[in-house]
Amino acid sequence: MTRLLPPDRARETPQLPAAAREIAAFELEASDADEALETVKSFREPWVKFVPTVRAIVQASNGKPWPIENPQLRPQVLLADDDRRSLKARLGYLAVITDPLAQLLPTSFLQPQDGLYTIFGRRGGASIIQVIDPDRFEWVVAESEGILNEAEKRLVEQRDRARRRAEILQRQIDEERSHELARLEVEHVSLKGLWRRLTSTKLGKVVTWTVVTVGGGIVTAYAVPGIVKIVVELWTWIRSRI
Repeated sequence: MTRLLPPDRARETPQLPAAAREIAAFELEASDADEALETVKSFREPWVKFVPTVRAIVQASNGKPWPIENPQLRPQVLLADDDRRSLKARLGYLAVITDPLAQLLPTSFLQPQDGLYTIFGRRGGASIIQVIDPDRFEWVVAESEGILNEAEKRLVEQRDRARRRAEILQRQIDEERSHELARLEVEHVSLKGLWRRLTSTKLGKVVTWTVVTVGGGIVTAYAVPGIVKIVVELWTWIRSRI
């Protein structure tokens, strides 16, 4: 909790409230970046499983149309489309992911149109038939993995940068508080302030501890026996009245 300064002191250090607001903003930025980073990381494992599933279909269909009607490959197509929809839902509206993932994941594998062939297909010779191109598919996968790597790197840098800025501002506030408290102790009479001033130098420490030691010895040598004598006499008087 921030210690409220007297009105005159608060006017002398107007940067403290602004710095506190900046710290909150940087901490929120770091939290948002960390949350987005976790989303990207959680996308990695299913993505790694998704790519080989589609790759097997693409390689088996090299130079052919998308095998949605092929009885042997259709089960793999259905599985790949389930994985595609799951990945799309996992990403949601995360702004850190862009094309080609933004093209691949919304493209249905069950009703292939020009969009699917645009991603990893081509026209078959002079005909208008769209066919699968494994090289195009591998390019899309490489580009997508590069996008994921770049997104993770950028989010880590954003999170760490925001945290460092918040820590720097917090240290500045703490130093300002310490300086202000030290100045108030010097300006106002207090045992703590007096002791700090007396012990601020090496000579002051030696003199102070010498005085304290001698004073303690005097009290022990003269005051304590007198106090003990008074206590004994008081106890004797009380016993004589019982």
